[in-house]
Amino acid sequence: MAVAVQAEAATAAPWCATDTAGFRLISDLGAEEQLALITTLNRFEQVAAPFLPGAAAARRNALKLVVFRQRGDFLALTGKRQFAGYMQPSLQTNRLLVGPIRGDLLETALHEYAHYLLRNRTGVSLPRWFDEGLATLLGHAAFTDGEARLGELPTRRLEDLLDRRRENRTAQQKLNRTLETTAVETLAGDRVNEFYDLSWLLAHYLYFDVYADDLAARRIPDSGLGIYLAEGRVSLYEHLDTSPRQLLRRLSRHLKTWDRTTYTATMDGNGSPGEVSFRCLSDLERDLEFARAIHTQNPGKARALLEPHLLDRDEPPAQDAEVVLRIVLARTELAADRRDRAQTLIDQALALDPENAEAMVMAADLTVDGCLFMQEEACLTRWQQAGSLYRAALRIDPSRYDGILGMGLARLYSGAPGDAVNYLKVAYARVPWAAVVNYYLGESYRQVGDSRARIYLENARNWAETDIWRLVAEEALRLDADTAPESG
Repeated sequence: MAVAVQAEAATAAPWCATDTAGFRLISDLGAEEQLALITTLNRFEQVAAPFLPGAAAARRNALKLVVFRQRGDFLALTGKRQFAGYMQPSLQTNRLLVGPIRGDLLETALHEYAHYLLRNRTGVSLPRWFDEGLATLLGHAAFTDGEARLGELPTRRLEDLLDRRRENRTAQQKLNRTLETTAVETLAGDRVNEFYDLSWLLAHYLYFDVYADDLAARRIPDSGLGIYLAEGRVSLYEHLDTSPRQLLRRLSRHLKTWDRTTYTATMDGNGSPGEVSFRCLSDLERDLEFARAIHTQNPGKARALLEPHLLDRDEPPAQDAEVVLRIVLARTELAADRRDRAQTLIDQALALDPENAEAMVMAADLTVDGCLFMQEEACLTRWQQAGSLYRAALRIDPSRYDGILGMGLARLYSGAPGDAVNYLKVAYARVPWAAVVNYYLGESYRQVGDSRARIYLENARNWAETDIWRLVAEEALRLDADTAPESG
């Protein structure tokens, strides 16, 4: 199927990139449509700002968006039928993959961008229901010339979900499992809709009822809601001093008393992104962008996109492109557990460019492949070897945050969690969205007995892309709870 995507993309609308200070947008949309989307996202950030808990990250890299005009093209590349968009974080950048839902591309883009803004807030633990509920609430913003309106709810669907006369016990079960959900991807179709709708209602109730005054005064980070998300140690029921039955009643009352008027946010300026560049991509550039976006979740498709370029000797890429092609294909092979093939490709990349920092970091990663969950003496030696490679890569490119993470892991697995914290705090400051950085910073804090561990471990669990990382985060949370001092 990936080969078909490649062939169709080459004959359909060209894929082009718009670069601004805050965005790199890659899409088959035209230049004016791309610029209009970036302008709307800039305006949307002003609208979302009063809703965001925690503190803003110190610095943000330009966000990459891969936007599909047609839903069929999004499905063909990603295979995600239940979702119209998703976030694909890495240690160097953050990518949002966006396709239209019900014909509406903007709704998906706003929802995913809201996730990005939330993941760039520090010092808070974001339960999955809150993350998705607030993103859905914000994603339904409706823009006029100088304002945005929020507050829409699927009232009829929610009334059916909360109808106590028919299924009081079931409604409580739905609410409980919504609050307990940590992985949306594994939910069945009806459960997905139930989860998103109830999460949306919960966020709506918190912002437009319980904390409406704090929202109006733009003090959400310092409000009771901000404190609840910062501490992360009690359930929503405990925070609101209520029971499941009572919270259901409050939510039902909120649906009835919410007067259907909307929250209106004003915006300064027109969202102009400033200096803009636009150019269309070569087939290789396009396929590298696609492969980087999907290689961890679908390495087979990523490989099918890239290998034809590796084998095309009639028009071989320039040397820089040859290096990048091998690095991305090596990442793909490692994601598919084909370590030997990944090692061969990285060796080839380093033979072409011995001082390529990304290839050096990946060579270090390969050195300790298989040692993340092992404490054998051989692994200790390999971590020491990898540490030398990470340091060499960082001398060439200090902005390789995957290399900084690697140094943190080398210290952690060498028995020095305090040293690891120093490296991992640097990585977290630039890539707070990365689940793996949250996990290792939380685990390092846990090993030194720092109470801040829980916030990062909960985010790691909630944002994990694979089951194994969700499980290790849950185990670390269990260990943290076992060793936490009792209150009182």
